[in-house]
Amino acid sequence: MVSDSKITMNRQGVADTAYHAPKIYVYKDLLIGTAGCVGDGDKFVKWYRSKRRKPLVLEKDFEALIVTREGLYHTDEDCALIEVLDPWYAIGSGSAAALGALHARVTLEEAVEIACIVDANSGLPIQVAKLDAYK
Repeated sequence: MVSDSKITMNRQGVADTAYHAPKIYVYKDLLIGTAGCVGDGDKFVKWYRSKRRKPLVLEKDFEALIVTREGLYHTDEDCALIEVLDPWYAIGSGSAAALGALHARVTLEEAVEIACIVDANSGLPIQVAKLDAYK
């Protein structure tokens, strides 16, 4: 899994401040990458790693990718897990640029670097995490 590290704070509809932080949560048999509201990312990860018994309410702009030994899954604010059958997928504001780059057959790392160039809300450095023996 590869991610940018830019967190953009939108106040009054304007991206006015930014900082860099991890967007990939790494566990023994699980990777979770988040996009959108950073607070919702933390809430989602805690909820996902629990027994997921209580409903979770998240902002409209939240998305996550989950990599397990069984496969790749996508979710958004409704927290329903949908298996992704494609060889790769992207989320967040730079997803269109990253997917376009991947279709041009660049590496995952290069795709995120390209997204960081063309998307104002994405930024270097990139983060890379691997799940050993994925599928």
